[in-house]
Amino acid sequence: LVVSEGLQRLYADRDHRTLYLPNGIDLPDPHPPSRIESELGLRGEDYLLFLGRWAGEKRVLELIEAFSELRCRGLKLVVAGTAEPETSHGRKTHRLASSTPGVILPGTVEGKLKEELLSNAFAFVSFSEVEGMPMALLEAMSHERPCLVSDIPAHRELLNGGRGLLRDVTTPRSRVDALRDLVSLSPTERRRMGRRAREDLHPTHDWDRLVDELERLYAEVAGGTG
Repeated sequence: LVVSEGLQRLYADRDHRTLYLPNGIDLPDPHPPSRIESELGLRGEDYLLFLGRWAGEKRVLELIEAFSELRCRGLKLVVAGTAEPETSHGRKTHRLASSTPGVILPGTVEGKLKEELLSNAFAFVSFSEVEGMPMALLEAMSHERPCLVSDIPAHRELLNGGRGLLRDVTTPRSRVDALRDLVSLSPTERRRMGRRAREDLHPTHDWDRLVDELERLYAEVAGGTG
């Protein structure tokens, strides 16, 4: 089983037969800002959101550097998640995040706090170098958030066709320019982008269809009739 068409092509090149079965996602209701206001001082639509591990390939350090240089018109940057323990990169990222004005570090977020952060972000941002099928991006899309992501195959698979901003972020200048493109979007453009991203998630990522497909595969492998 592979979770993206890019991985399926990779294994096909190596003569491996695979079944493409992407990650599923529910379409949540909106979550008004409550805990994020009381705990993080956020009103909603006033922050960019990164959600994930702070591994080197995620380019969290580079995102913070670009955010610091741009000075995003009153927007804050929420960097949710934690650094990899006991690594020089993790410590460096945490030092920079802690010393950069406007960066908020809520740690690992779950439940209602996570849903509120996703539901009320100005936009979701990921500069990751490599992904399979990123759940954080799927979650942001399900919450109808506009997304700015690195132009890599897994992101392209989800956001091609105007469903989000795909940008080259391989240099410091390109990362700042990508953030500038994002914050320059009008409210109408951001709403349209977020709405299209959410609408296009189904039926490809519908849980009912995916479970049916997985049951069919198991029955086939076990020699049943399905």
